Amino acid sequence: MRIRKIQRCDGHFDCKDGSDEEETMCLAYECINDDYVKCKDGLQCVYRGFLCDGDVKSDCRDKSDEDEYFCRANKCKTFHISCNDDLTCVSVTSMCDGHNDCKDKTDENPDFCKDFKCPFMNVKCKDDMQCIHSNWLCNGKEECNDKSDEDSDVCEGND
Repeated sequence: MRIRKIQRCDGHFDCKDGSDEEETMCLAYECINDDYVKCKDGLQCVYRGFLCDGDVKSDCRDKSDEDEYFCRANKCKTFHISCNDDLTCVSVTSMCDGHNDCKDKTDENPDFCKDFKCPFMNVKCKDDMQCIHSNWLCNGKEECNDKSDEDSDVCEGND
């Protein structure tokens, strides 16, 4: 019997012989894409949106999809970070960029931003509170809230 890849290791026996949920195979199986995460026991892939959804009928056989700590660690896709409200995930490129992407504004929290390491091709503004793309330095427009991206100690040439 042929099944879709998404039906492999999803917790439902789609093949009559159960081979699509065979333990050894599922432990080695990579979830089909970044929208899915393996349950804690490693035997099943579930949609990230089902994590901590409050559904009484657990999506993971081991019930890890309703475990608070497991959800926090796996709620967001790769290169995304969970806001403190645990409801929203934002891209690391949206963290400390001067725009509130989290409803609770945690992505722009000064205590967080001062220690945040900017993503690849981004640089910190002088106040350590904001990251901007390196192409925006000395472009004649002030992207940093502290205007340091256009400072004379960073830029040289005609004003």
